Amino acid sequence: YTQTGGTVNIRLQGENHGGPMLGLSSTNSVFNMSGGTLNFTSNNFSKGSTDFQLMNIAAQAGNYQVTGGTVNLNLPSSGTAYTAISSVPFSNVNLTNQTGSGITTVQWSAPYPLTILNNLIIGSGSVLDLNTNTINLNVGQNFTVTGTYTPGNNTTTFNGSGGQVLTNSGTITTGLNNFVLINGSNTTISNDLTIGGTLTINSSCFLNDQGNTINIRGNISNSGTHASQANGSIILNGGAAQTVGGSGNGVFGNFTVNKTAGTSTLTSNQAITGNLRLVTGILNLATFNLRLSAGSNIYDF
Repeated sequence: YTQTGGTVNIRLQGENHGGPMLGLSSTNSVFNMSGGTLNFTSNNFSKGSTDFQLMNIAAQAGNYQVTGGTVNLNLPSSGTAYTAISSVPFSNVNLTNQTGSGITTVQWSAPYPLTILNNLIIGSGSVLDLNTNTINLNVGQNFTVTGTYTPGNNTTTFNGSGGQVLTNSGTITTGLNNFVLINGSNTTISNDLTIGGTLTINSSCFLNDQGNTINIRGNISNSGTHASQANGSIILNGGAAQTVGGSGNGVFGNFTVNKTAGTSTLTSNQAITGNLRLVTGILNLATFNLRLSAGSNIYDF
């Protein structure tokens, strides 16, 4: 499959057949996309039956190249989840509910992660299910959730080399699990965010809370910079022991401990440029240094 521009609409018509709407299931398959739009629009056969397999792409490394284009999953609502498998990345993907008062759910399947080189949009009335098969998600630019993102126990990675925005105005079911910033990502969040697993901010990466709270139930590895605006803060509020580590050069904006059980323990040196708020629970520095800026305050409520 090669597309350099134009529009391709994949919709089921004609006689019934089994298998995915776009089937490139051999590792020897080729997929190249540098521009244009690839639309998945209908799963209805003319004889009345349906197919919920969108794609099965298994092209091996060296057999695919993606440098542009947009894939639109604009599908009718259904009580049955659509499925997709892809070894290849996509430049941009939009998931939208085409018709109906129900929900359009796309369930990504193993064994490959879902990699978006640029922008991923989950529209209202749509669900991206990466939970069922524990599929990791990599995003190179912006990730907009006005529908529902179900990450399960996966890892969501922002790997762009510049500014990225997580617009999480919809629903992230149970919150993100692991959230990783790499490759110099400078990520801004639009709403309060919950992370149930580990937050990892790698060296030269930035996480900007824009005045929102980032609730951490797991651990933190900070080798980069968290920046707070107004009353935004990272809040440790897990119900068990939590650790805060990294390279020793990590910087936080506002930092809050609000735990009803378990201890928060440093495993590397840390710095805070905003305020440290100790609402409830223990922050154990162990043998490490916690450096506060000249303008920082410490509150015990």
